[in-house]
Amino acid sequence: MCPPGVARAGRRAARPGRLRRQQRHPARRERAAPRAAAPERRHAGAALHHGRREPHRTAAAEAAREQFVEQGIENVHALNFSDNTSASEARLDSLRGAALVYLTGGDQRRFMEVVRDAPVEQAIRDSYFNDHLIAGTSAGAAVMSEKMITGDQQKHSEYHPTYRTLETENAITTPGLGFLEQAVVDQHFLYRSRYNRLLTTVLEDPSLTGLGIDESTALLVDGRAVEVVGDWQVVVIEPPAAEAIQQENGKLGARGITLDVYLPGQTFEIDRAEPYVDGE
Repeated sequence: MCPPGVARAGRRAARPGRLRRQQRHPARRERAAPRAAAPERRHAGAALHHGRREPHRTAAAEAAREQFVEQGIENVHALNFSDNTSASEARLDSLRGAALVYLTGGDQRRFMEVVRDAPVEQAIRDSYFNDHLIAGTSAGAAVMSEKMITGDQQKHSEYHPTYRTLETENAITTPGLGFLEQAVVDQHFLYRSRYNRLLTTVLEDPSLTGLGIDESTALLVDGRAVEVVGDWQVVVIEPPAAEAIQQENGKLGARGITLDVYLPGQTFEIDRAEPYVDGE
Protein backbone atom coordinates (compact mmCIF):
# COMPACT_ATOMS: atom_id res chain seq x y z
CA MET A 1 0.00 0.00 0.00
CA CYS A 2 1.09 3.62 0.01
CA PRO A 3 2.38 6.11 2.59
CA PRO A 4 1.02 9.49 3.63
CA GLY A 5 0.09 11.95 0.94
CA VAL A 6 -1.56 15.10 -0.29
CA ALA A 7 -4.33 15.28 -2.87
CA ARG A 8 -4.57 18.67 -4.53
CA ALA A 9 -7.77 19.51 -6.33
CA GLY A 10 -7.53 21.73 -9.39
CA ARG A 11 -7.95 25.49 -9.04
CA ARG A 12 -11.67 25.50 -9.82
CA ALA A 13 -12.40 21.82 -9.41
CA ALA A 14 -15.36 20.72 -7.32
CA ARG A 15 -13.36 17.87 -5.78
CA PRO A 16 -13.11 15.53 -8.76
CA GLY A 17 -12.31 12.66 -6.41
CA ARG A 18 -10.71 11.48 -3.21
CA LEU A 19 -7.41 9.72 -3.10
CA ARG A 20 -6.42 7.60 -0.14
CA ARG A 21 -2.90 6.42 0.43
CA GLN A 22 -1.87 3.63 2.76
CA GLN A 23 1.34 1.88 3.71
CA ARG A 24 2.18 -1.57 5.01
CA HIS A 25 2.81 -1.05 8.65
CA PRO A 26 3.53 -3.68 11.35
CA ALA A 27 1.20 -2.12 13.90
CA ARG A 28 -1.59 -0.86 11.67
CA ARG A 29 -4.16 -2.71 9.62
CA GLU A 30 -3.95 -2.71 5.85
CA ARG A 31 -6.77 -1.05 3.98
CA ALA A 32 -8.04 -0.72 0.46
CA ALA A 33 -5.77 0.59 -2.25
CA PRO A 34 -6.16 4.16 -3.54
CA ARG A 35 -9.51 5.22 -4.95
CA ALA A 36 -10.17 8.18 -7.18
CA ALA A 37 -13.14 9.38 -9.14
CA ALA A 38 -12.29 9.44 -12.84
CA PRO A 39 -14.09 12.06 -14.93
CA GLU A 40 -14.46 11.31 -18.62
CA ARG A 41 -11.08 12.38 -19.96
CA ARG A 42 -8.64 10.72 -22.31
CA HIS A 43 -6.58 9.23 -19.47
CA ALA A 44 -7.99 8.32 -16.06
CA GLY A 45 -4.62 8.84 -14.43
CA ALA A 46 -0.84 8.95 -14.69
CA ALA A 47 1.41 7.57 -11.93
CA LEU A 48 4.90 9.07 -11.75
CA HIS A 49 7.77 7.61 -9.74
CA HIS A 50 11.10 9.21 -8.91
CA GLY A 51 13.42 6.71 -7.23
CA ARG A 52 17.13 6.73 -7.99
CA ARG A 53 17.42 3.33 -9.65
CA GLU A 54 15.63 2.39 -12.82
CA PRO A 55 14.33 -1.05 -11.62
CA HIS A 56 12.96 0.60 -8.47
CA ARG A 57 11.33 3.40 -10.46
CA THR A 58 9.67 0.96 -12.83
CA ALA A 59 8.47 -1.42 -10.10
CA ALA A 60 7.06 1.34 -7.89
CA ALA A 61 5.22 3.12 -10.70
CA GLU A 62 3.76 -0.18 -11.90
CA ALA A 63 2.73 -1.09 -8.33
CA ALA A 64 0.91 2.22 -8.02
CA ARG A 65 -0.84 1.63 -11.34
CA GLU A 66 -1.95 -1.85 -10.24
CA GLN A 67 -3.56 -0.43 -7.09
CA PHE A 68 -5.79 1.80 -9.18
CA VAL A 69 -6.61 -1.08 -11.55
CA GLU A 70 -7.73 -3.15 -8.56
CA GLN A 71 -10.28 -0.42 -7.85
CA GLY A 72 -11.66 -0.61 -11.38
CA ILE A 73 -9.73 2.38 -12.77
CA GLU A 74 -7.95 0.68 -15.64
CA ASN A 75 -6.87 3.53 -17.88
CA VAL A 76 -3.83 4.42 -15.78
CA HIS A 77 -0.34 4.89 -17.22
CA ALA A 78 2.86 4.45 -15.19
CA LEU A 79 5.46 7.01 -16.27
CA ASN A 80 9.13 7.35 -15.31
CA PHE A 81 11.10 10.51 -15.95
CA SER A 82 14.77 9.93 -15.22
CA ASP A 83 15.91 13.04 -17.08
CA ASN A 84 14.65 15.59 -19.60
CA THR A 85 15.41 13.26 -22.51
CA SER A 86 12.61 10.94 -21.36
CA ALA A 87 10.00 13.70 -21.58
CA SER A 88 8.60 12.84 -24.99
CA GLU A 89 5.63 14.82 -26.28
CA ALA A 90 3.46 11.72 -25.94
CA ARG A 91 4.30 11.41 -22.26
CA LEU A 92 3.78 15.11 -21.65
CA ASP A 93 0.42 14.88 -23.38
CA SER A 94 -0.53 12.03 -21.05
CA LEU A 95 0.18 14.27 -18.06
CA ARG A 96 -1.80 17.20 -19.43
CA GLY A 97 -4.80 15.03 -20.27
CA ALA A 98 -4.91 12.87 -17.13
CA ALA A 99 -7.80 13.39 -14.73
CA LEU A 100 -5.37 12.42 -11.97
CA VAL A 101 -1.60 12.87 -11.74
CA TYR A 102 -0.26 10.71 -8.90
CA LEU A 103 3.32 11.13 -7.68
CA THR A 104 4.63 8.05 -5.91
CA GLY A 105 7.23 7.90 -3.15
CA GLY A 106 10.97 7.95 -3.64
CA ASP A 107 13.40 10.86 -3.40
CA GLN A 108 11.81 14.31 -3.53
CA ARG A 109 15.09 16.08 -4.20
CA ARG A 110 15.82 13.77 -7.13
CA PHE A 111 12.33 14.36 -8.53
CA MET A 112 12.71 18.13 -8.48
CA GLU A 113 16.19 17.92 -10.00
CA VAL A 114 14.64 16.13 -12.97
CA VAL A 115 11.50 18.22 -13.48
CA ARG A 116 12.46 21.72 -12.31
CA ASP A 117 12.05 24.29 -15.10
CA ALA A 118 11.50 21.40 -17.51
CA PRO A 119 8.53 20.43 -19.71
CA VAL A 120 7.45 17.79 -17.15
CA GLU A 121 6.94 20.42 -14.45
CA GLN A 122 4.97 22.61 -16.84
CA ALA A 123 2.81 19.66 -17.89
CA ILE A 124 1.93 18.95 -14.24
CA ARG A 125 1.05 22.63 -13.77
CA ASP A 126 -1.06 22.59 -16.93
CA SER A 127 -2.96 19.60 -15.57
CA TYR A 128 -3.58 21.38 -12.28
CA PHE A 129 -4.85 24.58 -13.86
CA ASN A 130 -7.09 22.49 -16.12
CA ASP A 131 -8.91 21.45 -12.93
CA HIS A 132 -7.41 17.97 -12.69
CA LEU A 133 -6.44 16.25 -9.45
CA ILE A 134 -2.76 16.31 -8.45
CA ALA A 135 -1.82 13.83 -5.72
CA GLY A 136 1.38 12.70 -4.06
CA THR A 137 2.43 10.09 -1.54
CA SER A 138 5.47 10.24 0.78
CA ALA A 139 8.10 12.07 -1.29
CA GLY A 140 5.30 12.87 -3.72
CA ALA A 141 3.55 14.74 -0.91
CA ALA A 142 6.69 16.66 0.06
CA VAL A 143 7.06 18.11 -3.46
CA MET A 144 3.68 19.85 -3.20
CA SER A 145 5.24 22.59 -1.06
CA GLU A 146 6.87 25.67 -2.52
CA LYS A 147 9.63 25.31 0.10
CA MET A 148 10.31 21.58 0.23
CA ILE A 149 11.88 19.62 3.07
CA THR A 150 14.62 17.35 1.71
CA GLY A 151 15.33 15.52 4.98
CA ASP A 152 19.03 16.42 4.84
CA GLN A 153 20.83 18.67 7.32
CA GLN A 154 23.53 21.29 6.98
CA LYS A 155 25.26 20.43 10.27
CA HIS A 156 24.86 16.65 10.37
CA SER A 157 25.84 14.74 7.25
CA GLU A 158 24.55 11.35 8.39
CA TYR A 159 20.90 10.87 7.46
CA HIS A 160 18.32 10.29 10.22
CA PRO A 161 14.55 9.87 9.84
CA THR A 162 14.16 13.09 11.81
CA TYR A 163 16.35 15.85 13.25
CA ARG A 164 17.73 15.22 16.72
CA THR A 165 18.04 18.92 17.59
CA LEU A 166 16.50 22.34 16.95
CA GLU A 167 19.40 24.29 15.43
CA THR A 168 19.73 27.39 13.32
CA GLU A 169 20.87 27.13 9.70
CA ASN A 170 20.51 23.36 9.74
CA ALA A 171 17.45 22.49 7.64
CA ILE A 172 18.11 21.92 3.94
CA THR A 173 15.16 22.92 1.79
CA THR A 174 14.79 23.35 -1.96
CA PRO A 175 11.94 24.58 -4.18
CA GLY A 176 9.13 22.08 -4.74
CA LEU A 177 6.24 22.24 -7.19
CA GLY A 178 4.74 25.12 -5.23
CA PHE A 179 1.07 24.08 -5.12
CA LEU A 180 1.15 24.68 -1.35
CA GLU A 181 2.94 28.00 -1.50
CA GLN A 182 2.38 29.06 2.14
CA ALA A 183 2.73 25.69 3.82
CA VAL A 184 5.41 23.03 4.10
CA VAL A 185 4.65 19.30 4.20
CA ASP A 186 6.37 16.60 6.23
CA GLN A 187 5.28 12.98 5.94
CA HIS A 188 5.30 9.77 8.05
CA PHE A 189 5.01 12.40 10.74
CA LEU A 190 3.82 10.81 13.99
CA TYR A 191 5.21 7.34 13.38
CA ARG A 192 8.72 8.68 12.66
CA SER A 193 8.43 11.53 15.18
CA ARG A 194 9.48 14.26 12.76
CA TYR A 195 8.59 17.21 14.99
CA ASN A 196 12.13 18.59 15.10
CA ARG A 197 12.62 18.97 11.38
CA LEU A 198 9.19 20.53 10.80
CA LEU A 199 9.65 22.86 13.77
CA THR A 200 13.10 23.83 12.50
CA THR A 201 11.70 24.63 9.07
CA VAL A 202 8.82 26.84 10.23
CA LEU A 203 10.87 28.62 12.90
CA GLU A 204 13.47 29.52 10.29
CA ASP A 205 10.67 30.72 7.99
CA PRO A 206 7.65 31.80 10.09
CA SER A 207 5.67 32.69 6.97
CA LEU A 208 4.98 28.96 6.58
CA THR A 209 2.39 26.67 8.18
CA GLY A 210 3.77 23.22 8.99
CA LEU A 211 1.65 20.23 7.90
CA GLY A 212 2.73 16.91 9.44
CA ILE A 213 0.87 14.00 7.81
CA ASP A 214 0.99 10.61 9.49
CA GLU A 215 1.11 7.24 7.75
CA SER A 216 -2.07 5.82 6.22
CA THR A 217 -3.36 9.40 6.14
CA ALA A 218 -3.83 12.14 3.54
CA LEU A 219 -4.83 15.76 3.13
CA LEU A 220 -7.42 16.70 0.53
CA VAL A 221 -6.86 20.36 -0.38
CA ASP A 222 -9.48 22.35 -2.28
CA GLY A 223 -8.72 26.06 -2.38
CA ARG A 224 -8.18 27.10 1.24
CA ALA A 225 -10.18 24.16 2.64
CA VAL A 226 -8.27 21.10 3.85
CA GLU A 227 -9.78 17.77 4.92
CA VAL A 228 -8.00 14.94 6.76
CA VAL A 229 -8.62 11.59 5.06
CA GLY A 230 -7.49 8.14 6.20
CA ASP A 231 -6.62 6.36 9.45
CA TRP A 232 -4.58 8.70 11.60
CA GLN A 233 -3.92 12.35 12.41
CA VAL A 234 -2.45 15.45 10.83
CA VAL A 235 -0.43 17.88 12.97
CA VAL A 236 -0.59 21.57 12.02
CA ILE A 237 2.11 23.87 13.40
CA GLU A 238 1.68 27.64 13.24
CA PRO A 239 4.86 29.49 14.20
CA PRO A 240 4.67 32.77 16.13
CA ALA A 241 5.60 36.15 14.73
CA ALA A 242 9.26 36.55 13.87
CA GLU A 243 9.95 38.70 16.93
CA ALA A 244 8.88 35.80 19.20
CA ILE A 245 11.54 33.49 17.73
CA GLN A 246 14.97 33.44 19.37
CA GLN A 247 18.35 32.25 18.18
CA GLU A 248 21.15 31.74 20.68
CA ASN A 249 24.44 29.90 20.23
CA GLY A 250 23.07 28.04 17.23
CA LYS A 251 19.90 26.96 19.04
CA LEU A 252 16.30 27.82 18.13
CA GLY A 253 13.71 28.99 20.66
CA ALA A 254 10.21 30.40 20.39
CA ARG A 255 7.17 31.44 22.39
CA GLY A 256 3.57 31.17 21.29
CA ILE A 257 3.78 28.27 18.81
CA THR A 258 0.33 26.88 17.96
CA LEU A 259 0.02 23.12 17.49
CA ASP A 260 -3.27 21.50 16.44
CA VAL A 261 -3.98 17.82 15.89
CA TYR A 262 -6.76 16.99 13.42
CA LEU A 263 -8.57 13.67 13.26
CA PRO A 264 -9.86 11.90 10.14
CA GLY A 265 -12.86 13.71 8.71
CA GLN A 266 -12.00 17.03 10.34
CA THR A 267 -11.31 20.14 8.30
CA PHE A 268 -9.34 23.36 8.60
CA GLU A 269 -8.17 26.20 6.37
CA ILE A 270 -4.75 27.35 5.21
CA ASP A 271 -3.58 30.55 3.57
CA ARG A 272 -3.31 30.35 -0.21
CA ALA A 273 -2.21 32.70 -2.93
CA GLU A 274 -5.00 33.85 -5.24
CA PRO A 275 -4.09 31.78 -8.34
CA TYR A 276 -4.60 28.59 -6.30
CA VAL A 277 -7.94 29.48 -4.72
CA ASP A 278 -11.27 28.32 -6.14
CA GLY A 279 -13.17 31.11 -7.84
CA GLU A 280 -10.39 33.72 -7.68
